[in-house]
Amino acid sequence: MKELIARNRKSNLLLRRFRLHRPNEVRLTDVTYLDYGNGKRAYGSASIDPATGRLICFVISRNNDLQLALDTLDEMDKYPAKRSE
Repeated sequence: MKELIARNRKSNLLLRRFRLHRPNEVRLTDVTYLDYGNGKRAYGSASIDPATGRLICFVISRNNDLQLALDTLDEMDKYPAKRSE
């Protein structure tokens, strides 16, 4: 298990500094769900700009799967972030 965690650990580029001074450089995402109807569930994937708190996109799906993540990335591409030099 330790080997699996070590292999999948990524660099902490934000260093827990989620409030940034320059907008449009970093994007944060999260998935949430809403139970409705007779045992049904919908998933929402949101992306925000942590400097402004602005919602970049919100995608809804019946499944919490790879397609939801890819759809979220596609929506985020409509509002590209600035590249750090």
